[in-house]
Amino acid sequence: MKLSHRQTEVLELLITGAADKQIAGELGVSISMVRKHLHMAAAKLSTAGRVGLAVAFYRQTQGIRNDTLRPARKQARIRP
Repeated sequence: MKLSHRQTEVLELLITGAADKQIAGELGVSISMVRKHLHMAAAKLSTAGRVGLAVAFYRQTQGIRNDTLRPARKQARIRP
């Protein structure tokens, strides 16, 4: 799915490291509206969490397919 213009604006600020309050102030919207845009963008990009959302958005803007990610390595269990 394609991101809305406002979702794109929110994500552009997110990848700079801005907090929800900073994003809200910059765009002139409420913090709850910022969170709503982040939630909807996460659903469209099939990801969760701020870091995952930022990575997925960055990869999309760079034209990198998300299916090229390697699966995370499982941590070895330390036995007592």
